[in-house]
Amino acid sequence: MKNSLTALLIGAAIIFLVAVSACIVRAPSILVDNNLSEFGVFPATAFLFNSGLVVAGALLMTYVVILLFVLIKFGVFNPGMAKALFTILLEAMVLVSVAMLASVFYSPLVCVMLTALFYVVGHVKGDFLYRAMTDSANDPATRAISGVAYYVLPNLERLNINETIAHSERMFSVGATELLLLIGLAAAFTAILLFVGGYLFSRRDL
Repeated sequence: MKNSLTALLIGAAIIFLVAVSACIVRAPSILVDNNLSEFGVFPATAFLFNSGLVVAGALLMTYVVILLFVLIKFGVFNPGMAKALFTILLEAMVLVSVAMLASVFYSPLVCVMLTALFYVVGHVKGDFLYRAMTDSANDPATRAISGVAYYVLPNLERLNINETIAHSERMFSVGATELLLLIGLAAAFTAILLFVGGYLFSRRDL
């Protein structure tokens, strides 16, 4: 069972990477080909939102396929695993929006690197950036930059409930209210990043 699940997760990761790569590579060229920047921020933003919805659909289909596979193959439905996979999907959407924002200006390779950097910073900001911001031994510039990054960047660790699920939610329960809050958090950051991407593209001199 472990090997089968590992192979399934690898397949899901490949589907996700293909969808993200397609958005990174094609989004800027389609925006340019259709001269969307000439019509202002809203057409460009609408296109980015539509592209994000396509990726969200692909991720949601992957999520459903994984749950159905486990249910059919092993006769098991684990609510904890379903919730953990769902929050991974939410985090993936935030990362997709970052990649699409970066794709407005940078090449696909640079976009991938920036998205990976965003992922790392988003997961360590709660501890690393807070200490850098509050440590009096650091110079004022370091504390200021760390403070801006701490309050501007999303805390991706809030979307990580894997440890909680692994401990059978003994620390706290992840119910419908908590999931709705996480959905709202991910949706807000995704919308902001896509809107900023559309605005920046509309300001480009093509």
